[in-house]
Amino acid sequence: MNPSQTSTFLSVVVRVRSRAIVLFAAALACASWVMASADAATLSAGDLVVGESRSPVRVSVVNPQTKVKTVVCNCTTLNTISSVAVKGNEKIYAIGQLSVGAKQAVVSIDPATGAQTAVSSGGNFTGLSGIALEADGSILVSQSTMVIRVNPSTGLQTVLSTGGRMTSARGMAVGPNGQIFVTATITGFATGVLPLNRTSASGVVRIDPVTGVQTVVAYGDDYNLLTNSKKMYSASDVTLDQTGNIFVLDKRFRGSNLEDETRLIKVDPTTGAQTMLTNSLKGVDQSKTGFDFRGIAILNGVLYAPDYRLGETGLPGISQVSASGGSRSGVTSEDFYMPTGLAVVLATPTPQVSGADCLFSWAERTYPQFFPPAGAASATYAPYYYRYYPGKGNYLASSSADNHIWVLGPSFGNQLLDVGPMANFMATAGCAQN
Repeated sequence: MNPSQTSTFLSVVVRVRSRAIVLFAAALACASWVMASADAATLSAGDLVVGESRSPVRVSVVNPQTKVKTVVCNCTTLNTISSVAVKGNEKIYAIGQLSVGAKQAVVSIDPATGAQTAVSSGGNFTGLSGIALEADGSILVSQSTMVIRVNPSTGLQTVLSTGGRMTSARGMAVGPNGQIFVTATITGFATGVLPLNRTSASGVVRIDPVTGVQTVVAYGDDYNLLTNSKKMYSASDVTLDQTGNIFVLDKRFRGSNLEDETRLIKVDPTTGAQTMLTNSLKGVDQSKTGFDFRGIAILNGVLYAPDYRLGETGLPGISQVSASGGSRSGVTSEDFYMPTGLAVVLATPTPQVSGADCLFSWAERTYPQFFPPAGAASATYAPYYYRYYPGKGNYLASSSADNHIWVLGPSFGNQLLDVGPMANFMATAGCAQN
């Protein structure tokens, strides 16, 4: 890099503006103890990780082919569990209330040993309901009106998105391009848009992973409990397939004289059109088995759900549903008690080396004060290909729209700043442009 380029780059990266986009909480002290469990498991791609609201809280792994269940831990660190997420075959995360201190927390669980460690607790956490992982390993949690990003190494909490039209945030998922989806109550509808003069509805909100901006994807607007509505009524969880199709777990509470209805609804990510895949109503056919799902995850066209009422036995277990046709069957009901939250173990992706990745790695080495820790995973959020650095809360990105390098984060005044054309830095960084 010649002196002019160095001056240009440094003048950009040290600029600090006063307007904040992202709110930061102070770094939180994590619990100092690590609880160990006698049980352990080896995670393989396709395995199902399930939380159980029993005493003590339990986290288990199920192989959907063999139907073998292995207990990872009787998790004495937690008094309650709301949901789970899994990072490849390395680590399980659970959210719930700590046994000591009763704070809401994110807890990591080592599947090989069953050891539990509080990653982050208290602070902004008041009632966690959903958890998901980003490509770089950052943890996302949802609650009430917030989506909070958690640094898995330090426990630092950063409020990514709050307020807007989103209330009662519940389940969440990260889409194939890094977008964040949350099931929530959506407010702010003008009078006359919804029936019965309602101004809020249950639905799905998409959240920009960089700016936190919220966009309503779809919502329910049919409140007649006597009809066979195919739209969302009380959406509680969400998952996405690799092409971006959205699947929502929904429930209609139909009153003391009517059977409550659990449904799986497919949502078109572009139009918001809703298609009901399956529902739990028996109706006149009393031989039909009901179900009561408490979370969903998808892998290879199959939706998996912890089920309070699996098949004709009526025992809790895991159900599977075809994402294309809605046909349903049981995976297992072996020794489950109040299964709550489910995650699928995904295969570890093969790393892709690109000119942008090479440049990002060079920037990490050359400017560690702005981009720690080095080696962050790259992700895509069109038109940006980017890395997030939780050590400083900064982003480093290339844009396919202009082939420029962009930065964003507290070190840059929380402004999206254009550093310049990629070509200006490739030779100095020793990278080949592709």
